[in-house]
Amino acid sequence: MNNPKVSVFTTCFNSGSYLRSTLDSIFNQDLKNIEVIIVDGGSTDETLDIINTYKSDHPIKFYIEPGINIYDGFISAFYRTTGEYVLCMPISDLINSTSWLSKCAKILDNNLNISLVHGISVHVNDGGDIYFGTATREQCPSEIDFFSFWCATYFAYAEHTSCVRRNVYKNCLELDLPYNKNEFINRFTDERRKRKNFFFNNFLKLTYNFNVSGYLSVFEPIIAAHVREHKNQGSLSAQDLDGVVSEYYIKMIKEYRISVMNRSITHYFRDGNGEVIDNLCEKKLNNFIKETINYRLYDKIYFGGNDTLNKAGFNISFKIRRLISRSIRWVIWIYYKVYKISSRNKNS
Repeated sequence: MNNPKVSVFTTCFNSGSYLRSTLDSIFNQDLKNIEVIIVDGGSTDETLDIINTYKSDHPIKFYIEPGINIYDGFISAFYRTTGEYVLCMPISDLINSTSWLSKCAKILDNNLNISLVHGISVHVNDGGDIYFGTATREQCPSEIDFFSFWCATYFAYAEHTSCVRRNVYKNCLELDLPYNKNEFINRFTDERRKRKNFFFNNFLKLTYNFNVSGYLSVFEPIIAAHVREHKNQGSLSAQDLDGVVSEYYIKMIKEYRISVMNRSITHYFRDGNGEVIDNLCEKKLNNFIKETINYRLYDKIYFGGNDTLNKAGFNISFKIRRLISRSIRWVIWIYYKVYKISSRNKNS
């Protein structure tokens, strides 16, 4: 396909049991100017046969790279995309809304200041049960307001729903992260992991570099994706690594947040071309500090971040809510017990 609007990219390995539903959710989109890029790790199931049934009628690019790990597979697939915008769709997951890609493209087409659009993702298991995941958000700040929310909660964009300008995705993927790689690798005793399979979670890297660089996102309150939970998930093999990665991810955000708050650095906001459109200084910086503290007090902290201020905020708000609810309960009780009974006696 020449000049696709959106490229959906993914990686797979023996994922044939979920492949049809995933591809159908992509090709059933009302936006037809799309391409799909798949990097396969050397599947021995029906994956290749299924791909061949789709390739004659749909724009699919399929590559086999035996033994590639899940995150390197995503990276390899991304660099084969040609669309103006990109979306990473893990191979067993689904795009829920048939209009999701067209909504994202419309927002990005009409506002150069926005570089990423994301929505709600819900989880579904093999039994068909649908539920919210630990990182699910029904509401989320957008544009400049998102930055203080992110600095406080460490929220990461769900790859299943995030449609991103391709040039911005590339910039964020290629930017170095401010952490000691050797110290990070030495957290593991598995020598094979150290030598061969070292990688930093791409989606946390994207979220960190995206926000530190000052790009802006928009949240659409639409259930955009189903995340399928199953025993053969590729991400399960990386859980031990991701646990350590999330610690470093939180640490990097905290350090950047402190640098902005103590004015060691000035944070700039950028449009989709990387041009500066705003910054945090003076009054705007003061507002940022206040909003960040508010989010830390009252909002959810992600990735198991242990924040005493957040816990205190929840405890205080819980006690206030309980006090208010008890007060209202007594008011209602008095109304029915005293006023209603006296009124009934008077009428009788």
